[in-house]
Amino acid sequence: VSLPVDLAYPEPLHEGKAKSFGTILIKDLSWSALKLNDIVLSPSLWQNDVIFKEDIRIPLFGGNVVLKNISYGSIFGKTQKLRLSIDIKDIDLEKAAAAFELPKFSGSLSGAIPKVSIAENRLLTEGEIDLALFDGQMKITDLSADNVFSPVPSLKAGIEFDAIDLGKLTGTFDFGHISGVIRGEISELVIANGEAEHFRASLETYKKKGVEQKISVDALKKISILGTGTSTSILDMGIYQLFKEYGYEKIGFSAYLKNDKLLLVGIEDGGDRRYL
Repeated sequence: VSLPVDLAYPEPLHEGKAKSFGTILIKDLSWSALKLNDIVLSPSLWQNDVIFKEDIRIPLFGGNVVLKNISYGSIFGKTQKLRLSIDIKDIDLEKAAAAFELPKFSGSLSGAIPKVSIAENRLLTEGEIDLALFDGQMKITDLSADNVFSPVPSLKAGIEFDAIDLGKLTGTFDFGHISGVIRGEISELVIANGEAEHFRASLETYKKKGVEQKISVDALKKISILGTGTSTSILDMGIYQLFKEYGYEKIGFSAYLKNDKLLLVGIEDGGDRRYL
């Protein structure tokens, strides 16, 4: 470590920009499933702030995460604050999922987080976070997290998504194959200790030129269980056993979760029934 220092307590004495920067070389870094090598940082402790001369580029799962405009302010004050922005480029979802022992995702992840701040164990973001995945787009708004560094962090966000490839999505979670595209939103999302506590959600497929709307029998059976609570299906009887997939007009639902109770509502009326 080579680290230029200009500090004063309790307030900084000088004005202007940092005049010199040092070097931190990190040969190996491991954190949970992440393993990083040969990271070079150029920091300075200037007027009680930790700042960096250059962006920090971290090779990760075949792509890059770039940390920009980093500053850790008022290190002697009562409320230190970390500020930065993040660019995400071409993260290989299959490699990332394998490292964290998640379902096998396919494709890549790119996006940007314009402004991030962490203060008093709370993370806040400003602006929209735009991500590209499953050949579609996802927008995250009002992202925040409480108790960031505790064993039980709590996360809040709103999510909108469009043009998501259903074939790639359902293949990831072994749900049974559905081809088509979906759009939807999740609002008032609260996740604590890794589990959803609250949300409002809506999702629907829509027709797109050149994209088939097909659903496999496996997926149909799982949707039937969700809607009826039983695994008994007419698809296992008679001539229906010969078919492996069907065409569909539309798939969708709206849902509300609170206090461990989920209300699921279909999108189409059919007499005394509503259809998913």
